[in-house]
Amino acid sequence: MPWKIADAKQKLSELLRHAAEEPQEISNRERVVALVLGEKDMRDFLQWRAAHRGESLAGALAEAQRICAEDGYALPLEPRRDRVNAVLQVNDVGRHKRRQ
Repeated sequence: MPWKIADAKQKLSELLRHAAEEPQEISNRERVVALVLGEKDMRDFLQWRAAHRGESLAGALAEAQRICAEDGYALPLEPRRDRVNAVLQVNDVGRHKRRQ
């Protein structure tokens, strides 16, 4: 359940009770500005972070690929296609927009 800041301030006890069950989002002008976690979720996060400290993005992606392979999941990708590169387009005067 997303909370507005004013509601979260007024109903802090209720917010904390809900956070014990599941993470609670606090928003300001339709933008999430905070997340309140219960004690169990926070401990789980800290254990996960400790286990993955120093892991590179490549390592995390390799782990995701391994999990997908175990579950038989394949991400359908559209074929690659060329696009116009506006940086290298010639302008009306005949000069490149990008200095070389």
